Amino acid sequence: MISQGRADVRRSLANFFAAFEGAAVEHPVAFAAGDQAVDSWVFTGHYTGALPGLPPGAGQPVTIQGLTLIELAGGAIHRTTDYYDQYGILAQFGALPPMEQAGTPDATSKG
Repeated sequence: MISQGRADVRRSLANFFAAFEGAAVEHPVAFAAGDQAVDSWVFTGHYTGALPGLPPGAGQPVTIQGLTLIELAGGAIHRTTDYYDQYGILAQFGALPPMEQAGTPDATSKG
């Protein structure tokens, strides 16, 4: 998903956070040097709403860890690139089997 401009970013984040009860974000490490910055983050909450393309939440706990690389230009954020475990996230939402089950014969065979 691409968001452009402050209003679009705010709207996207508000829609995402609305799908969670008790949503919180921690930033264990963040630093900047010159025109680059790094922010590590941990998102937690209980998935109680609905996000596009995912099953509706059933109150399951969700933890998402990630890292954002930030490019700065003219005193403002020019671009961000996020890194996170997408498979792990989809498994927590119930859209994919948990990783430990994904490659087992029982999970992949049809009988």
